[in-house]
Amino acid sequence: MRGLACDLMEPVRPLVDAYVFDWLNRGPLQRSWFFEEANGNCRLMGKFASELSQTALIWRKAVSPYAEEAAKIFWQGRTRRSPFNPEKTYGSKILPHLSKFTVKAISLALDVSHPYATNIRRGTTIPHPRHWMTLAKLAGVMVNSRLENSPVSVVDSSRASQRTKARVQGR
Repeated sequence: MRGLACDLMEPVRPLVDAYVFDWLNRGPLQRSWFFEEANGNCRLMGKFASELSQTALIWRKAVSPYAEEAAKIFWQGRTRRSPFNPEKTYGSKILPHLSKFTVKAISLALDVSHPYATNIRRGTTIPHPRHWMTLAKLAGVMVNSRLENSPVSVVDSSRASQRTKARVQGR
């Protein structure tokens, strides 16, 4: 992930460089801004670190369009492979089974927050497509994912359902 963060920063590097050079032109660095550890590592002192952190909003606004575009590109590659039609399969085949499970079980299975899992269970939120297969397994609904662009075949699989339920319940 660190490599991706560095890559996303590249388009705004000239802005950061200009900011740093402008700042350095205003005056020399002060020894009190840094602390050198015994192993030679340099650390920023509180006042200086605080001053630098105040620029985070500037850099967030500059990087955001690039990060959003990257996320769209990454997600487009994943959503095309999803065998679900959210209005049909999720609402009619998976959602009705979720009321059998506790919010905690859904939260653990998806690794999401308790409020988000609550909304999924209630049906007030359609979960992100990356969670649909996990919910289908939890609900005991198997989806034939080989048929990417054709109608989805759904089969109730009690054995797979029992294994998933046992895993979520920690048995």
